[in-house]
Amino acid sequence: MEKFLEEFKFFCEKKKIIWPTIFLLLLCYGYEIVNFTLSIDEEKVNYRGNDYAPWFVQGRIGIGIFKLLLLNTAYIPYLTTLLAAVLMTISALIWVYIINKLSLNRFSEISMVIFVGMYLALPSVNASFFSFSTYNLEISLGLIAVPMSIFYIIRATEIKKLNILWASIFLTVSISLYQAFTTVFLLGVTIACFLWVYFGQKEVIKKFILNAIATFISSLILFYLIEKLFQLFWPSSGYVDGFVRWGNAPAKVIINELYQEMYQKFFNINILDNILFFSLVAMAIIFMLILFNQRSSDEKGLLVIIFLTLPIVPFSLCILTGNMMPYRTLLALPLFVAFIWIFFIHLLEKVWIKRISAIVVFLLLFVQIQSLNMIFYGDNVRYKMDENIGNVISNDILTNSRGDLSKPVVFIGAYSHQSNPRIIEFDTLGASFFEWDNGNNVRIHNFLRILGYKFLEPSPEIIEESVNEIKMDEIPNWPQEGSIIVFSEYIIVKLSEPTGSWFYVNLPR
Repeated sequence: MEKFLEEFKFFCEKKKIIWPTIFLLLLCYGYEIVNFTLSIDEEKVNYRGNDYAPWFVQGRIGIGIFKLLLLNTAYIPYLTTLLAAVLMTISALIWVYIINKLSLNRFSEISMVIFVGMYLALPSVNASFFSFSTYNLEISLGLIAVPMSIFYIIRATEIKKLNILWASIFLTVSISLYQAFTTVFLLGVTIACFLWVYFGQKEVIKKFILNAIATFISSLILFYLIEKLFQLFWPSSGYVDGFVRWGNAPAKVIINELYQEMYQKFFNINILDNILFFSLVAMAIIFMLILFNQRSSDEKGLLVIIFLTLPIVPFSLCILTGNMMPYRTLLALPLFVAFIWIFFIHLLEKVWIKRISAIVVFLLLFVQIQSLNMIFYGDNVRYKMDENIGNVISNDILTNSRGDLSKPVVFIGAYSHQSNPRIIEFDTLGASFFEWDNGNNVRIHNFLRILGYKFLEPSPEIIEESVNEIKMDEIPNWPQEGSIIVFSEYIIVKLSEPTGSWFYVNLPR
């Protein structure tokens, strides 16, 4: 570890990329760091504290242990977000260091800055996991652990000693935090193989791949044993198993849906994924340059095979489960995008072409940073709208009940905000607490408690009784007069007509 820190520090100082990196960090995450926003799931943590047990039963042992070490405290606005951003940036620098090392120091400082920017600014993936203050700090730790594992595997090809052991430990840590890190590891291995072949060092690939396989298998076994040990005390909830679709749907349907989803992500030019399309364009140019490069046919063939796997590896977990995972699990996509662009700039030989291309890429990067901040801003707007509605509803309840807090409050249906083009909805971003699950009493009550309104939360049985008590079509929706009804045992607030989803979430199973 001491050797790595020494080399890494020397690399950062020599290449003079620290200040541009700090600038990019502030551009990408400055707004989110200083603007408090509460999103879905964060309301539980904010009010009840960072309970470690739910993470154990989900199989995310590392996150649970980390929460336990933090003494089960609620997250702190600003601090965890800032630390997560810093750790993610360090992860980008470690990847740059490794990639430059594998290329025999061939990459320019400009291309390295582009790598860091693209890595930090992919809107769809980074916004979706970074907005989760419940675990963005732990995910950022995992983003450091994976390249550290790759570094020690590379070291093991040169000097054995205990490098494979360190590689396995770092990978086990990352998998225990989030199983989706397996795709980041696989992509890192693929990139290393590609660079070694391209820069004429293919003689070490066999040893590297064997070390990588040994690291991967040993880490999976170690994680499996740790998980089984924890399941003795915290039985599995089957959360991860719920994502597996193979065997639960026709294979042809699953394959078609996976293809359609991947196609949409690469070819749909929108605020979330537009850089993926341009990355494919850059890949096509790289592909042509490789084909016309003066190399042996065997070497070209090997390069082409490895190169064409790059856009597939980030979706390997989706292929394994037969299910297109949420954006926050596609953690390898930022690395894929960043690598394509650093290599694209490197391949351009003529200085004027390289400079013009760098300007174009920086413009693309600016668009990505802008999109990322638009997503963060939109979620903040949604939070303020939720906050306003929460205050108004609570005051209406207190007025109708004459301040009586002894009765549980039942929210029937969901409240939808007026359409706002600034709010970009995907995953949980932009989602209102009053609309999630078509109205979820637990989430609404948790959110209102954070605002300072401690109404009694109804049991599923009371919710069922209240629904049977009233004629739904005769009661107007809030905020109309008569939408809040005070009974002797509970208070009903009708937000809308309840849907099947509302009944499933709120009533007794």
